[in-house]
Amino acid sequence: MKADKITTKSKWNLNCKEATFLTELSKEKKLSMLLRIRLWYHLSVCPPCKRFKKQTLLMAKKLKELGTFSNYSLENSEKKKLQEQIQQALAQKNKG
Repeated sequence: MKADKITTKSKWNLNCKEATFLTELSKEKKLSMLLRIRLWYHLSVCPPCKRFKKQTLLMAKKLKELGTFSNYSLENSEKKKLQEQIQQALAQKNKG
């Protein structure tokens, strides 16, 4: 999902999926004024999304304080192992 591709029936209302996406995106880059207003409006009427924003900001702050996850990335072997585990789990789920 791209921020500039968010389209809802209403010009102002976001759904919760869009609001959480924009909440996460806003930590990475500055949102346009219209998106910030739309997000603010959604958060003002949706307690779960407002709570989500508070929790994610708190987690980001605490992780930054710890400094353990900054610039962390998985090695290719770790990525491959995780992908295999996910594929196995999906295969098991599809069998059952």
